[in-house]
Amino acid sequence: MAQDWNGTVLGFEAPPEPVLGEMLGIRKILNDNGFTYNLGYLNEIGWNGGGGYNHDSHVAYIDQFALTFNQDLERWSAIPDARIEGNIVNRNHNDDLTTKRVQDPRVNFNDLTQESWGGQSITRLGWLTFARSFDDRRLTWRIGMMNKVQTFDQIIPCDFQLLSQCGGKSANSPDVEQLERSHLGHHACV
Repeated sequence: MAQDWNGTVLGFEAPPEPVLGEMLGIRKILNDNGFTYNLGYLNEIGWNGGGGYNHDSHVAYIDQFALTFNQDLERWSAIPDARIEGNIVNRNHNDDLTTKRVQDPRVNFNDLTQESWGGQSITRLGWLTFARSFDDRRLTWRIGMMNKVQTFDQIIPCDFQLLSQCGGKSANSPDVEQLERSHLGHHACV
């Protein structure tokens, strides 16, 4: 008989209980009704001690919260493998070391000292889609406000913030980048 996996891998301990616990039973109610979510926080600090286009020392800071959620619709609509997927991001502090100190602002850039930047302090909808899978999940159909990150461009992790690599193949295409960030439409993935 198979045993339940406790999360221990290669000497790592099992994942801890959620930070907010069971939230007075709300977490279980949400999960029982097919609603799953992830609340993430990111902050980045960059420092220019000297050098660059502007030699003045500067510390740049940005932080953001992201709520990614998934609502299983199969249990409510009887449509096999149907779901609503969404992402909401709250970004604060539009402070980028590359554009403020490191590089000549008259020149286009293709590299960043910080991964997240731009878009000023803003709360925005990253994506909101209806999705359905077919053929044993080998084909996914999605419609709504999409972002390429949902399905494509996850080839190379962003451990290093080279625009030509971080985020995948379209990250170094500035003409297409604005169009691809999020757009209305549909696509199918095989």
